[in-house]
Amino acid sequence: SGVLKLPHAQINPAQTNLAYQQAFLRQGGHRTIALVRNLLTSANTIRGVETNLGNFYAANTVICAGGLTRRLLPTENLNLPLYFTYAQLIKTPPVTTQLNSLIMPAVQARFTLEAQASQLDWLSLEQDNIPNSAKIPPILDIGAAQFKDGSICLGQISGIPANLGIELDLQQAEAKIRQGIANILPSLANLPGKCHQCLVAFTHPGIAVIGQLPQHPGGYIFSGFTSALLYTPPLARRFAQWATGQTDQIIAKLTASLN
Repeated sequence: SGVLKLPHAQINPAQTNLAYQQAFLRQGGHRTIALVRNLLTSANTIRGVETNLGNFYAANTVICAGGLTRRLLPTENLNLPLYFTYAQLIKTPPVTTQLNSLIMPAVQARFTLEAQASQLDWLSLEQDNIPNSAKIPPILDIGAAQFKDGSICLGQISGIPANLGIELDLQQAEAKIRQGIANILPSLANLPGKCHQCLVAFTHPGIAVIGQLPQHPGGYIFSGFTSALLYTPPLARRFAQWATGQTDQIIAKLTASLN
């Protein structure tokens, strides 16, 4: 075993997300938090979204809902290279323990898991079931990242849910993560913390699924990012410019997966 230590940039994902939202509002944008139930369509043209707060109409609707994106997509003649896994990690409160580095495995098992997951029958998700998902066991990539406030993220487990409604055992996941952390960073294994989980969208191969939905005018997709915090900010700007009529070679290459 060994360690390779290199300079590595690090940001706080939650604070970065909040900063982008605040900048959006300062530029005159409007934000509504609502439960999206479905897309509003007319003759295959997407007109907006149906929510618990009413219908919202728009000439163009962009779907960027992470692991829930597939659930919102029109099902007719549309099978995109967009998939998802679940992720589980432990988030600690601010602690006095001080990490001097971002700890991560040199070879991440998550990418092998994603390659296997992309071979499953994802169209069956329409029936709330992904056949054979149980045959691909979850993986554990041991790592730790500390933020300016002193809190630490320990993780992470990645796996393929059999369906969107499955209830996962967070206590079991927490025990597995702590056991893995104890093997390389024993001083962190017993820190107070709570296990969290979420869905993570990805595409394979490629870095994202971006572009206009085939045969559904008015509908766009912007999801499935690998290394989302690296690629999303610059591609969001390029995507917005492309969607308003400007030519962009990078977006053109990424939209090829939709054709």
